[in-house]
Amino acid sequence: MPIYTDPINKIKYAYSSIGLLDEIETAKVISSPGVSGDIIILSRFVIDNMTYMVTEISDNSFRNGNITSVVIPFGVTSIGNYAFSSCIKLKFITIPDSVDSIGSSAFYYCSYLETITINGSITSIGINTYAGCSNLRNITLPDSVTSIGKNAFSYCSNLASITIPPKVTSIGPSAFGFCARLLSVGIPENVTHIGENAFNSCVRLASVRFTSNTITIADGAFDEIASPATAYIIPDFQTESLKTYFTNIIILYTPLISSINPNNGVTTELTKVSIIGTSLTNIVSVLFGFKKSLSVVVVSDSQIDVMVPTRIDSGIVDVTLVDVYNKEFIIPSGYTYLPLNKQKDWVKIDWNGGWGKDKITSVVTRIRTSFKTIDFL
Repeated sequence: MPIYTDPINKIKYAYSSIGLLDEIETAKVISSPGVSGDIIILSRFVIDNMTYMVTEISDNSFRNGNITSVVIPFGVTSIGNYAFSSCIKLKFITIPDSVDSIGSSAFYYCSYLETITINGSITSIGINTYAGCSNLRNITLPDSVTSIGKNAFSYCSNLASITIPPKVTSIGPSAFGFCARLLSVGIPENVTHIGENAFNSCVRLASVRFTSNTITIADGAFDEIASPATAYIIPDFQTESLKTYFTNIIILYTPLISSINPNNGVTTELTKVSIIGTSLTNIVSVLFGFKKSLSVVVVSDSQIDVMVPTRIDSGIVDVTLVDVYNKEFIIPSGYTYLPLNKQKDWVKIDWNGGWGKDKITSVVTRIRTSFKTIDFL
């Protein structure tokens, strides 16, 4: 298979032609020893009037390299095993929407890596993918992810928080082991299994929220976490598997709403409303239609006070409560935005005389814009 070397970045690409009619073929990045610094992977290149689209980064392509940052072009669909493993100077990387596969150990022990943004349709985080990325502080995982593999984030000792995507069904053994700065984590409702030592030695992990009551927890899953530590669970959760690890176990109930008072307000005015019900402690935001409330104050388990956002048009909207798990509880047609110039039925003016004709006319003209009927007393 012939090889093309980019004269700027010195990256090597393997390519071949099978004679497609549209004169477009594919190519892949292959092992490129000696590549260093900030690099940009080509999206395509042309040889003898044939265009080659780069669709793959092969196994071991930059293993043990000295690159500091990399731009992966849209069009790459897979990143191979150990592709960037032990690139100890690599700090930043963005994985484009087109990538749907990342191999095991792809970023293994990239110890300088600080931020990773993963877009696209990746469904799994494989074995050892980010293990040993000891400087990793931020990572964004797409909602398409359904599984997190063995040791996927183990020894990411500076990882302080991570949002596990809602479609994840399994968390592998030691997936987050020795993440010493991890403070809290939410386990989505689709997770059915947490593997052995999954969060072992997360010594600052003091809060774990479970949203499923059909989950199995393997031995040692939460060994050596913070003490005290609290598990938040939903009703019917079998707590025996948690008592070994957690000092406190708190049951969270589904919010029930009995009233919104007041349940209407003028579109252009900030209106404070009280939402009354039960199990409201964990509500963190409220939406009126598609607009988020400006503030949410939890008064008690049975009351939250909310500032209603303004809007241009009037009408009836749903009210949506969002809890700490990002679960939504919708109150259909819960609030009505009134138009600014909505006319009241009538108003009475206490008339005691003494005003001139011009002043009376001016006052009545201004009041008439808001009221249908004016009575003089």
